[in-house]
Amino acid sequence: MKITTSEIFYSPQGEAALTGRPQIWLRVAKCNFTCMGFNNPNNVDTTTNEGLGFDPNNYNSLKSLPPISVGCDSIYSWDDRFKHMWTTWELEELAAEVLTYLPNGKWNRNIGLTFTGGEPTSRMKAITKLIQLPEFDDLHTITFETNCSVPLMNSHMEELSDWILGGGSNNNQRMIVWSNSPKLSITGEPWGKAINPDVALQQFKVYNSYQYFKFVVEPTEESFAEVDKAMEEYYAAGI
Repeated sequence: MKITTSEIFYSPQGEAALTGRPQIWLRVAKCNFTCMGFNNPNNVDTTTNEGLGFDPNNYNSLKSLPPISVGCDSIYSWDDRFKHMWTTWELEELAAEVLTYLPNGKWNRNIGLTFTGGEPTSRMKAITKLIQLPEFDDLHTITFETNCSVPLMNSHMEELSDWILGGGSNNNQRMIVWSNSPKLSITGEPWGKAINPDVALQQFKVYNSYQYFKFVVEPTEESFAEVDKAMEEYYAAGI
């Protein structure tokens, strides 16, 4: 089994309960959304090079890319124009690569693993197999940065729970964190597709998991009213 990433890096977490804790970040390629509406009042088509402002084929690495100021700022993780910068791994290869980013090549209780994207939950089949490899035996915390719209399969939730319960000396100390960022209308994504309380409820089926919500908004009353509307839907569903 294989998985494709656009980048891997080591950096502190900047939000919620894990703020300040170092993380290994795996940015998984591909996404079910485009979020073309971000910072895009003129509805520029960023799927064209003219709209994006540059031709990705003129660059060989993410670090050399110009700033992306219109549309999704991580378009490089899902748009096929950037795929020559991505890496496709066998799971065993990726597990070994992750260890090279760790101080002394070892996990400790303060270092977590964050899957971001793109949309990592769309690659959950590979991810649940990846974390069962011995390179992750000493890992305590996994975070999924997700748009909370992709339904989770029962088998994947069971495998995540198995990872938590299979921790040996780490048993009952491992944790899954769901960092949910549902997309509002400013993204251009349809409400019925982006706001999916059923997915948020599925997350609770994973043993010892923690969940929070965050929203990208504009400085308008309408945008903040959408946050309230979205959360009312989540609360009504039982969140």
